[in-house]
Amino acid sequence: MGPSHKIKKIFALTLIIGVTVLAYSASLKNLFVWDDAAVVTDNDFVHSFKNLPLIFKHSYLTSVKDLDFLGMTFIGSGETSYRPVVTLSYFIDYFLWKLNPLGYHLTSLFFHVLNVILFYGCMSLLTKRFSMAVYCALLFALHPVNMEAVSVISFREDLLAAFFFILSVIVHIQSNYCEGQKKFFLYFFRLFVFLWQNSPKRWP
Repeated sequence: MGPSHKIKKIFALTLIIGVTVLAYSASLKNLFVWDDAAVVTDNDFVHSFKNLPLIFKHSYLTSVKDLDFLGMTFIGSGETSYRPVVTLSYFIDYFLWKLNPLGYHLTSLFFHVLNVILFYGCMSLLTKRFSMAVYCALLFALHPVNMEAVSVISFREDLLAAFFFILSVIVHIQSNYCEGQKKFFLYFFRLFVFLWQNSPKRWP
């Protein structure tokens, strides 16, 4: 990789990160809305790391009848499907930020920026064209389909699912250029990150 290529790569990363942060910076002013009450603000489940082991128990799930339509107390994680990774992120957010919505929105924006960087890397591997990879990354960064996931804290599972999915694709592509033990390791790592996708699943 020559100096000019490194400069182009740095420019591309700076551009896509800057554009992404600028586009979504307004979301940092958002408050808690909609399902944020069920999974964060009114949910004692994520307010203490003592509850972390409950992620692996049936008490993790919150049935629809438990939701606060009639002033009832929330039970479980606030989720009606098994999403342990996103719940873990709420544990960490509460530990860092308590109930300051700015911190939660910073976390969501961080994951979106990370996804855009990964998507740029993925497109670079697939297309082998610098300009095409940059255009695709910018399109992914600014596409309205991501607005809800980035702007609403309780929809963060989409960002995490995208993170693990894109990462698994990158590892899959890279494994095609490897041999021996490295290829074997990348195969299982690819399987690991793919299985960690945070797609909704009912408790088995």
